[in-house]
Amino acid sequence: MLLQSGSALAPEAPWGTLPAMWLFVLALCLLTPGQDPPAPQVELESAFGSIQRLPLEDLELADPRDKGAVFLRFLGLPAPTEEATGLALDLRLVTGGRVAAFLEGGTEERLELVLAGGSRCSLGVESLTSLLVPQALEGRDGLPVASDEGDRLYLVRGGGLDRLEGLTLGFSVQGILFEGPLGERLHPWAEVAALFIESLPALEDLQPKPDSEVPTAEITTQGGGAFSAQLLGITSAGVRLRLAGEEWLLLPQDVAELAVRDSSYAFLSNLEPADLGPLNPFDSEEVMGQSWPLRSNRAVGGGPLRVGGRLFFKGLGVHAPSRVTWKLDGGWSHLRTRIGVDDSAGRGAHGGSVRFRVLVDGELRFESDELRVGNAAFVVPPVDLVGAQELLLEVDPLEDWVLDRADWLRPILLKE
Repeated sequence: MLLQSGSALAPEAPWGTLPAMWLFVLALCLLTPGQDPPAPQVELESAFGSIQRLPLEDLELADPRDKGAVFLRFLGLPAPTEEATGLALDLRLVTGGRVAAFLEGGTEERLELVLAGGSRCSLGVESLTSLLVPQALEGRDGLPVASDEGDRLYLVRGGGLDRLEGLTLGFSVQGILFEGPLGERLHPWAEVAALFIESLPALEDLQPKPDSEVPTAEITTQGGGAFSAQLLGITSAGVRLRLAGEEWLLLPQDVAELAVRDSSYAFLSNLEPADLGPLNPFDSEEVMGQSWPLRSNRAVGGGPLRVGGRLFFKGLGVHAPSRVTWKLDGGWSHLRTRIGVDDSAGRGAHGGSVRFRVLVDGELRFESDELRVGNAAFVVPPVDLVGAQELLLEVDPLEDWVLDRADWLRPILLKE
């Protein structure tokens, strides 16, 4: 059956747009003096999208699946008691995740960190593959790369970057202790642009271990980080995790979403496509130095996924025309997704306009109306995938092929 937008394509469900947020703000505006604001809540969502909300106060939850949910978010939270300060760091983990945090200090082989919402944690050098300083790399042509062997440190020198090969010896509040060609030296954090660390421990030693008693969850943080960890419990104090052998407590203010790993669903953005389709409108490798490859969990321009003013942490960013194909095994039942033109695609008449399509085994199953930049994201009715072997997500430009930056938002494969 072909699904079309219009009557079939409805505005997003409660978590897909901003109604919950606006209702919360409106309620605050209508409060009489001395009246307390709404109490914080936990929002639980099943793989198929059903929502339930619980009071955060006195919450004790070992696993969201005990409530029939796989996704969890916190609502109505007060602002962090203090703003995180310090040097912003982008940390890549041996296990494949990413932590966005601010530097608090360092002790020998450990970094002391604070997240944007106030959570404090530490990471050992053995759990890291790289450390990037975004403000030192902003606007530079060509990003630093890791060495084939050993550690590599990039330092800001004038208008460029110097590169040192060697061994990371430790961290301190002053800088990074690094042994390079001229011996050991403490390099101040103000000079550091990037550090790449050779991974010595076996990867499986740090990966979350499968355990029927301890679920694994993928955590997306408000600062843009995302990583997998063992879930030890959820209370009003936050989310207790075990990551790289360390126990963390993430405050609710730092958690954008928690997704429990479960066989009933899979984020399409976590799966490798079989065919990426054209890189640009001319179906060539590069045009005038530009190409627009698919980006997972980012807009095609590299920024966050944002549609109609709403920020999304999971999805696929493309530039129309786009045709991306995944091979399936016949075991999925439905596709859930939202769609929209990314807010980075200009404004008004000069902004992007596209049409989305979903094809299953070569058959058109969904086609949208014209969508423009500034439109709120829309929910695609569940697309039938029973027995499907191939899924094609397609986006076509409608006018001048300029700024047609399209987002597939939270695309999820489901099993009955």
